Amino acid sequence: MNVTRGQAACMFFQQEYNLENEKKLLDKIDGFGDVDICFMKDPTEPFLLYIPNIHSNPPTKPPQPLEEQPSNDEQASVTEKIRRLSSTPQVVHFLNEVFLSYNPYNDVVYEYREYSNDMILEVARRHTAMFDNKSAVGFGKWCSTQGIHFYKVNQKRKRSDDVRFQLLYVLKESFMGKLCFILAENGSKLILYIRNNR
Repeated sequence: MNVTRGQAACMFFQQEYNLENEKKLLDKIDGFGDVDICFMKDPTEPFLLYIPNIHSNPPTKPPQPLEEQPSNDEQASVTEKIRRLSSTPQVVHFLNEVFLSYNPYNDVVYEYREYSNDMILEVARRHTAMFDNKSAVGFGKWCSTQGIHFYKVNQKRKRSDDVRFQLLYVLKESFMGKLCFILAENGSKLILYIRNNR
């Protein structure tokens, strides 16, 4: 996801993105009542949709809004749903959304950082069930065969040790769990925007 719900609201109402406009426009959407902002394929083409319509077709049911923090009892259930990312298409999508080799021009959602393959593997282990028993070499081979985008970026070595790093745009940690939840729950092309924790 390259667009937050607030950014989508600014796009929908054709307003410049800033925190003031984000709050004003999200309040406006929430004031409409039973509507939420969605997109089909391109997050830069948002539209409003009546919430009962979102939930009326189970095969295309998007995830529930993720603003509320789950209770302790619900936390285990949420963690299990996040760990359900075990199918290859879900994990490929997750890795390609989290680790970008190009600038998405969205510093609200992404940060530019150095990451080693071990660091990327650790993120993958936290959010998927596929790599619990894979070594770093096995993970690298899997990424290569699946055509993971970040794996094609040139790596550089640090002088102090023999670790290779890549300069990547990485989805901020606060959005990773939400992305996993959306991928695990969403069997359709209709997606609610990732909601900011504000």
